[in-house]
Amino acid sequence: MFGIGKSKITDSEPKPDGKLIARITVDRIDSKTKKVKTYAVDRATGKTVYKLRYTTGKKSDVACYYQAENYINLFVREHDYVIDNLSTNIDLPFVRNVKGKGGSRWN
Repeated sequence: MFGIGKSKITDSEPKPDGKLIARITVDRIDSKTKKVKTYAVDRATGKTVYKLRYTTGKKSDVACYYQAENYINLFVREHDYVIDNLSTNIDLPFVRNVKGKGGSRWN
């Protein structure tokens, strides 16, 4: 688009800021095959800058997720981007600290 004023042409399209919103989706096709879809969108412009779809024979959804995350990280390092938000459809493992009950030696 063009702006008005002093005969200058201005561009209203936002410039890329280098931050990405990424999504990894792991779907089971059958018991031995999984379909992985990965994409990354530039946060400022809304344009898709990375897209990858493949099938794999990995045993767990978490292993498929970590493999796809490695592919995204390679792309990010190679093209000088930063992942601002990474989401997925699977349950990732996490560590929770729980206050011990009486009788524990680490209370």
